[in-house]
Amino acid sequence: MIYASKAIETIKSISDVTVMTMPRRITEPKAQWKVGCEIVYEDPPKVEAKTTIIDVKRKELSAIPLEAAEVIVSVGRGFKRKEDCKMAEELAKILGGVTACSRPIAADLKWF
Repeated sequence: MIYASKAIETIKSISDVTVMTMPRRITEPKAQWKVGCEIVYEDPPKVEAKTTIIDVKRKELSAIPLEAAEVIVSVGRGFKRKEDCKMAEELAKILGGVTACSRPIAADLKWF
């Protein structure tokens, strides 16, 4: 298998049946197996959605989109408490910028 053209992995299956999926055109199939096998290309079946959207709530954005900001004050793991982030927000306000944070702060700690 090829991962973003950066690494190649060879897998040996010890099972009677092996199912492998990969994106189309990522590599050409090489039929070099010692036992008979077949490469099968199938499109997934079309499934009708069984969900209904009841409401959409947009997240409130800061006044300046992050990609358009000239000044960004970033919060990372150096901040030990959520309350300490107020210092970064105050600094961003003084500098006319916005605050941002690292993935661990947003995803793991859910401070932002």
